[in-house]
Amino acid sequence: MQANVIAAVILVFVLLSAVKVVKEYERAVIFRFGRILPAK
Repeated sequence: MQANVIAAVILVFVLLSAVKVVKEYERAVIFRFGRILPAK
């Protein structure tokens, strides 16, 4: 039972950090393409 709780907590932390990384990456990509492509 204890192991399941620990695994769940770790999984939540991994998912949260993954979401944060994806948002940062998305912002960087949009910033890059905004520079390359003409602004709408």
